[in-house]
Amino acid sequence: MNTIPNKKKLKFLHESLRLNNQDETTQMITLFPSILLYSISTLHQKIDFFTKEMKMNQYELRHILVCMPSLLGLSEESNLRPKINYLLQSEDKREDYIHNEHGTTRYSNENDSGWERERGGILTLEELKEFVLAEPALLAYSLEGRIIPRLKKLDEASISLPFAPKKVMCWKDAKFQKWIIEQSETWTAL
Repeated sequence: MNTIPNKKKLKFLHESLRLNNQDETTQMITLFPSILLYSISTLHQKIDFFTKEMKMNQYELRHILVCMPSLLGLSEESNLRPKINYLLQSEDKREDYIHNEHGTTRYSNENDSGWERERGGILTLEELKEFVLAEPALLAYSLEGRIIPRLKKLDEASISLPFAPKKVMCWKDAKFQKWIIEQSETWTAL
């Protein structure tokens, strides 16, 4: 393996993410060795996505990517955008998610670049950032397999996601179910 391009990539990551020390670089490579296979332009594009579109500062970006560098391997168009759009849109916009013949889901209004939550949306951009900072894996979870089913269960229990614990999406199913039951049992009508 040619080490010169890897040194350039490591230098780019170190400077772009303002990594504190060699340990953070080592942790990223250990958790996601494929990072060395990406071109610098691809890494730059992924980092730009988080900084420009999710409005993450250097500290926030470093935190999520050192914790979960595999986020750099997720497709912006088929993975990250659909999740973020879904979490920021109002209920009527969430209805715009459609299933194609392959069973995959996509946002039907592909040209919508407004990332601020509309009235009635699940999260604001700031709330979404708080959830991602608490559990970077949120962006890697399946929209159809985990996020939407959990949001439906929260809705059925009359629990709004912003009021749920920040790591609610990463809990194992048994813990999530137990928490929902506990919340439902302690609810009182005013």
